[in-house]
Amino acid sequence: MATLRLLLMMVIPLALVGKASGQSQQQQTKITQQYKIKADWLGAFGGYVKWPEDVAPKETFVVGILGGNAFIERDQTGTVHDYLAEIATKKVGGKRIVVYQFNSIDDYKPCHVLFISPIPAAGRQADNVDERLNAAIAKLKELNSQHVLLVSDTKGMVWKGTTIDFFYNPEMDRVNMLINRDAEGRAGLTISAEVLSLRVVKTVTDTDKDKPATDKKKRDAESN
Repeated sequence: MATLRLLLMMVIPLALVGKASGQSQQQQTKITQQYKIKADWLGAFGGYVKWPEDVAPKETFVVGILGGNAFIERDQTGTVHDYLAEIATKKVGGKRIVVYQFNSIDDYKPCHVLFISPIPAAGRQADNVDERLNAAIAKLKELNSQHVLLVSDTKGMVWKGTTIDFFYNPEMDRVNMLINRDAEGRAGLTISAEVLSLRVVKTVTDTDKDKPATDKKKRDAESN
């Protein structure tokens, strides 16, 4: 995956992304663009995050999805796009990207990135995203496998255990990332300065959760 292209996807307004691809805004909805960008980033983290040597990606970079596949979209022409399948055809840093989807945490296989889906897997409608995150944290603790980058796109998850939350910022018309630096440290990971310096990336720590609602970082976190 091209580093420059991925960085541009984060900083160019979504409306312009659709125009740049030669499609009208009707054909390329903002929701579709959001999930394409999120999927690209799940794969690209292999080039922007450093794992401890004993668990660092070797020949493959593994992305797991816990819950339903929110990355499938149908455009105005009726064409179905599965953005997870698309990143699974690519490489990052010379390593093949492998994507696993887990209906439940009982299906878990070791991953470098685990995305907590906002929707349940088929047949598991009783599940909710908080339960999926809690189950993932418990499973990783049980396996003594804390060096996993937990990611979501659900509001407030960085206060509950994820390291990165994606969210759409309507004022910027861009997908933003909220990164909890304390969670990053607990997982033994290092996110590159190139990512942290992006204008669409906001960083918080655990202590920001208890700050007053008027605090800018707290507002940013609660608005995602």
